[in-house]
Amino acid sequence: YLEQFLQETYKNFKDKKIDLKLIEIIDIICQSEIAEILETRYLLLSCALDLCIEVIIQDLKIDIDKDTVVIQNIINTINKYFSKNNINIDESHIKNIAEKLAYPTLKKKIHQVISEFGFVYDNETIERIKKNRNKIVHEVRFVDYNSPLEDYNTIKLLVDKMMIKMLGYSGEVLDYTNKYKLKKIV
Repeated sequence: YLEQFLQETYKNFKDKKIDLKLIEIIDIICQSEIAEILETRYLLLSCALDLCIEVIIQDLKIDIDKDTVVIQNIINTINKYFSKNNINIDESHIKNIAEKLAYPTLKKKIHQVISEFGFVYDNETIERIKKNRNKIVHEVRFVDYNSPLEDYNTIKLLVDKMMIKMLGYSGEVLDYTNKYKLKKIV
């Protein structure tokens, strides 16, 4: 497997390591491995995941679907403010403003990238990654402590799969979230 991995990825690594910010991503992953506190490890992997996603979106020119619910909420808020203050403005301008303010969520970006790569993750897993990331960022704790190591391994495997898929690897990977079984990356 190592020979196949090197054959499929080494040239891409050499050619794309700067454009894909691979050195930075690998550094963050390494820092997460040596951190002593699991919450710190998860936070660092969240940063690596976010960077991976942004790089993949730019490199593959993935168009992220606009979140129509968020956009409509922004439009409603702007309309309410303008109405309250007797301000008249064309509805198309308000929609343009709302669309510029509505950044895609991390969850939406994750879904788009895993869909692009053909990875299979259920909504519950992605939701758990997002909730743990937000809880750790804002409260320095996991959503719950029933399975923090499992949660850590889930985000780690996702980051690892994204990294090696960015490099062009198509073989099997070690799924350490599932009794260390080898699985085809896709």
